[in-house]
Amino acid sequence: ACRQMWGERLLDYAQSLREIAEQGDISEDWLVSAFLKGMRCPMGATHVRGYRPRTLDEAVNLVTPHVGDYGEGYGV
Repeated sequence: ACRQMWGERLLDYAQSLREIAEQGDISEDWLVSAFLKGMRCPMGATHVRGYRPRTLDEAVNLVTPHVGDYGEGYGV
C-alpha cells in the first residue's frame, strides 16, 4: 500500500499513485480510495469522502484547500 510520507505534498503523493496505476489496469475509483486511505490527515480524507470525488484530480482539488498542500490540516 502506498501512503503519504511526512513532508510529501499531496500532489506528489497523488502522482506516486498514478505511477502505480500505469503499471496495471487500475480504475479511478481505486486511485481515489487509495489516495484517501493513505493520506496523513484522516480529517481531510473524511471531508473529501463526503463529496464523493470520481477522479483522483477531483479528490486532490477538494482536499488541498481544506488541509493545505501537505495535508497537515493547515495551508503550509
